[in-house]
Amino acid sequence: MTDRGYSLGLREAVDRKTALRIMTINGAKYVLKEDQLGSIEAGKLADLVILDRNPLDPGVSDQELSEIQVLMTLVGGKAVYQDASLGR
Repeated sequence: MTDRGYSLGLREAVDRKTALRIMTINGAKYVLKEDQLGSIEAGKLADLVILDRNPLDPGVSDQELSEIQVLMTLVGGKAVYQDASLGR
């Protein structure tokens, strides 16, 4: 969406679930590491984020997606970032 409210590239738009797959499992397949990355499974690297809202929730509008906050980031299963609101 432009600053004047125009939507660009509507024919190339994908739904949220498809966008998530593109950024996760499809990205892992692209770099030939789907055995290590792209989904939450035993034996895979535990690199993930915890968000304050579910971007797949239809109650979250497209305009609100950019307002979703990261609460925690895990790399290799260890917290490398934790929002102060989570406490210890």
